Amino acid sequence: DYERIGIVVDGEYRQLSAGLLQIENEFYSTIRPKRVAARGETALTALRRRGVQYIEVRSLDINPFLPLGIDAETIHFLDAFLLFCLLHESPVCTDAGSREASLNLKRVVNEGRRPGLTLQCDGAEVELADWASELLDGIQPIAGLLDQASGSDDYSRSLQRQRQRVADPEETPSAQLLRLLRERGETFLTMTLRQSEEHTAARRQRAIDPAWLAMMEEAGARSLEEQRQLEAQDQLPFEEYLRQYFEQYRTL
Repeated sequence: DYERIGIVVDGEYRQLSAGLLQIENEFYSTIRPKRVAARGETALTALRRRGVQYIEVRSLDINPFLPLGIDAETIHFLDAFLLFCLLHESPVCTDAGSREASLNLKRVVNEGRRPGLTLQCDGAEVELADWASELLDGIQPIAGLLDQASGSDDYSRSLQRQRQRVADPEETPSAQLLRLLRERGETFLTMTLRQSEEHTAARRQRAIDPAWLAMMEEAGARSLEEQRQLEAQDQLPFEEYLRQYFEQYRTL
């Protein structure tokens, strides 16, 4: 299909390559290892040369009831969860395991609120609530260590909040959303638009720190100047740039 589209037609680029993925950045998995690439460097080359710099978690929805979409409690839980994933023994993902993971994701997305929902684990059906509780038990020691390091109980409290949601789905943001829609008789579109307007109004009432604003304006001006200098120095034809860019894949 992509071969039929063509790469350059009538002197104009229709796509970068005839591959399913033009570049690896288009691989939108639920979670991705990332590193800031140097100029002209592919994402995979950057990872190969200098390792993982940060993790991009893509399978999260924003919470419509929070002005910023996320709060400290959620971040504390994510810290503990991701550290658990790093430290927990993880076998190599087989083709069968990959198929199970994809199936489980679809089940949770489409039927996550259904009581008694089961997921596949090594070929066996396991209730979502039981598996979630087992994972939270495994995260508990990590949360305790993070509490010690931070001198707080923020991580254990964030974990307890997740336990409450597993035990009672009515505590989840999705349940809150459904309850609000029924109470107000609104459509989802009307409700989310109203929430957005309320959050916007609340944020605009907060004064911006003049020093912070000046710093942002200076950074913006500096970025535009750096862009101007880079473009003025760039004499490489796009075709040659693209050839050199894709040539990096041969050395991976």
